Amino acid sequence: MAKRKVPGLSKSKGMQSGFTLFPAGKYVFEVAGYQEKESEKGTTTLHNFRFKCLDALNDMAENQEMVDKTYFHTLIEMHDDHPSHEQWGHLFVDELKSFVDATGLEIKGESLDFADFEGLTFIGTVGVRDDKDAEGNPTKRNRMNKYEADVE
Repeated sequence: MAKRKVPGLSKSKGMQSGFTLFPAGKYVFEVAGYQEKESEKGTTTLHNFRFKCLDALNDMAENQEMVDKTYFHTLIEMHDDHPSHEQWGHLFVDELKSFVDATGLEIKGESLDFADFEGLTFIGTVGVRDDKDAEGNPTKRNRMNKYEADVE
């Protein structure tokens, strides 16, 4: 078998766990993809979004490095039969409404097509919080803290 050049191999750090951690800050995002998945028990729907970072709204080099990177975000919709629906079910609706307002998606009444978000832009404030991975080890995770309209 012949040797073959693999660009980037010498600079690679190997497989990394988790996704790219965005430094805390404000970013302009474009909705680049959407998928929906039902939980195994059928009591929640996971609304999985892929956001492409178009710009970082501060001059810190680490934030600027996130331009063109992908940010993954999930909204969790609890169904009426979820044991915590009465207590926490409103969180999904409140966050979704903020997202709708920030993207400018026009809806009529109580229904929308989540695929209509694709291609829309908004400003997202991203935070970093302490968490634990699947093995219980300390790690950091991102959380979208605020949505704003991307107006120029």
